[in-house]
Amino acid sequence: MARTKLPIGAWQDRLAENFTTKGVVGGSLLKLTGRESAAGHAFSQKYIGHRYLSDCSQSFAFDTLELTPPESVATAQRKLEGFPIVYLEFLMIFRRVRAAHIASINGYPGPAHVMLRDVKDRSIFLSAVFQEHVTYTELMGITKHEPKNLDTKALNEYRRRKRMRLEKHLIEKYLTANPEFDSETTFELKRWNDLFNWETHGSFLSQSNSMLAWVKGEAYPQLVETGVPDSDAMMMNRFNEATWLFHRLLPNLQHGNGFGEEWSQRWRVLDDSFWQMQESLGSMGKKIGRAFVTFIDKKFPFDETTRLPLAR
Repeated sequence: MARTKLPIGAWQDRLAENFTTKGVVGGSLLKLTGRESAAGHAFSQKYIGHRYLSDCSQSFAFDTLELTPPESVATAQRKLEGFPIVYLEFLMIFRRVRAAHIASINGYPGPAHVMLRDVKDRSIFLSAVFQEHVTYTELMGITKHEPKNLDTKALNEYRRRKRMRLEKHLIEKYLTANPEFDSETTFELKRWNDLFNWETHGSFLSQSNSMLAWVKGEAYPQLVETGVPDSDAMMMNRFNEATWLFHRLLPNLQHGNGFGEEWSQRWRVLDDSFWQMQESLGSMGKKIGRAFVTFIDKKFPFDETTRLPLAR
């Protein structure tokens, strides 16, 4: 097939000529955005408790990050190695949380679940940094004793492999193979971790839930997913759990006198609210509920009194 490279103006014009609907380039998507909006409205009206917790936790995280201006980041640098980069991690996690929320309330619970995997992993790694089990530099695969005979490409590959090994080790140490947990808790946490992987690789959970809802007559397959109870429940549970991890990290942004009593009170209210959601899961016979509480209390031991550790 012969191809001709067009000037940019002609390239744009050709697209507009072929894909303009009702005066809008790509205008067919207007029907889709309408469905997304309707799906979000239905979701928000049906799951009011989840909406309250989701909106309040995101609002609190936003307010907290706004309380950490550049001069505060510079001061914190004297307390924790590489804190400015660590602070950027908080911003990255918040963006993932926000993007997952936006996807979930527009009829895309599966992609939301995938983004929450990154929230889960990054939160575990930051917890290790704040407990001084590892430095952020080490998380990047950079160590003091690196081979001297590597070119740039080989050195980057060496660091990539070091980083991947360390990340795997931290997931095992904190989550899937922790000797502090009993066998039932370990089983539940390993399965919980696997759920993120199954959805990330192959959309296994979304496909299974959609097929089951179709067979049961609950929801016909459609581009914007609505009316699939299992997909909604799984996304909401994983969202609450991943954002609770992030919530537990926020006090580490404090140093000196912290953010004040009002901030501390709001942090406690949210922490108790996350806990109650997990306890409710346990009361419904979902063992992951209480297993997750055990995990977060042991491996994210931060509260409103937490301050940055002093740099060594």
